[in-house]
Amino acid sequence: MTTIDLLKDTVGKPLRTAMQDLGCPDLPMGLFSDKQVAFLREGIQELPDDDLELERLLIEGAVNGKVIRSGQTPMGQSLFTVRFRVKKVACVMTFAYYREEWQLHHIDAVQTRFREWNRLLFGGVLGSVVTVLVTLAFWGFGSGDLVAEAKAKGYVVMTEQQYEENVQGGNPTDATSTAGTTATKDAKTPATQETLEFTLQDGAPLSELTGFLKEKGLITDEAAFGQALTERGIDTQIKPKSYTFKKGMSQEELFTVLQN
Repeated sequence: MTTIDLLKDTVGKPLRTAMQDLGCPDLPMGLFSDKQVAFLREGIQELPDDDLELERLLIEGAVNGKVIRSGQTPMGQSLFTVRFRVKKVACVMTFAYYREEWQLHHIDAVQTRFREWNRLLFGGVLGSVVTVLVTLAFWGFGSGDLVAEAKAKGYVVMTEQQYEENVQGGNPTDATSTAGTTATKDAKTPATQETLEFTLQDGAPLSELTGFLKEKGLITDEAAFGQALTERGIDTQIKPKSYTFKKGMSQEELFTVLQN
């Protein structure tokens, strides 16, 4: 069987079983950034105060969770999107494995707390639109598109960045931008003449690219941008080569560069 066939065979299995089948090591500690931990604490009640204890809880949940999607990037990273529960809250996260090392690729979704819904009403900004932080009702055990499931149930999906902007005091997005799973708002400012060069080496993780884009001010949230790349299928099209970006590029313009 090819690597792709082996990865496809993991869908529907617990991540622990998938790791054993593929001969992968256990998920290590240290996968979650401070920002991701803060994001999870905001969306999940009664989490341990100690960050190490919290990460152990998350890792235990993930390895017992169900693989709902898998794939491979051009750089050779194997991606596993896993659905699991933490304190009765549904979580979806994508983990990347490459050369005996695991990374948290991004957080796909976290079910919001019911009592927080009233904070997600944006009156004059969104009219009657109720924007819910990736509220997923995970009934059943199918391996379909969870974002599509949420939309079908009448919810509007938000990324981490959109949640922070709308709920935690940032600049609210408009109804159009919150209606999708776009990681960042498309900038309307024309690109300047200043160019930025980045070379993605063969075998390098995608986080090196997203880290460069954030450092240069082209994106504001690595996790959200990585999520958008995955949802658009662009992460599997990115090749190890040199890329040229311009200051002020919109997200769609960044996508175009990465696909060429």
